[in-house]
Amino acid sequence: MIAVFICVIVMEGVISTYLIRYIENPLYTSAIGALVGGAVALPFTYQYFNVPWGYATLMWSGVALMISLTLNALAAYLHEDDELKHIIRQSNIAIVVITLFVLAPLSEEIIFRGVLFTGLIQFMPLAVAIVVDGFIFAILHIGAYWQNSMTYKIIHLIGIFILGSMLAYTFSIYHSLTLNTIVHAVANIPGLIFVYRENK
Repeated sequence: MIAVFICVIVMEGVISTYLIRYIENPLYTSAIGALVGGAVALPFTYQYFNVPWGYATLMWSGVALMISLTLNALAAYLHEDDELKHIIRQSNIAIVVITLFVLAPLSEEIIFRGVLFTGLIQFMPLAVAIVVDGFIFAILHIGAYWQNSMTYKIIHLIGIFILGSMLAYTFSIYHSLTLNTIVHAVANIPGLIFVYRENK
């Protein structure tokens, strides 16, 4: 499964790099890359799309919302703009919504929890696998904040690490990519609100 994860990540990178020559908006190319990556990884994870219990979804969505609100509030306090915010503001709102609340949560949960995490737990203790999954998740997201101050990068790195680790933990309990996708989508809500709020 680790080999599948590496292949999918490399494939997404190649697709995005190729498409950016023809489609100037990185959000659009990333959305296409995520869609293809998720589709390729889906056969390895389809068995995890069971329906989650309602209270579990609500509880973990609330936790994810608090983590995301804290992260975005701390970042907003620094009054810095980042590449991701700029890209979102330049993009069609319908595509932004589809990407942030459908494509990104679904594909990332398939790839990071359905493929990577299930691969990690095959050769390391569960607690270590949760931490490693969260760390890799954070590292692969930090590119959007590369031009920002070290403080800004650290805030996002820690926040995304906590969120990724929490999603790995919920997956270890419920084995449900459906629940994880919903929780992940809820976690993206504050980010979008802060982007447009700061733009006023």
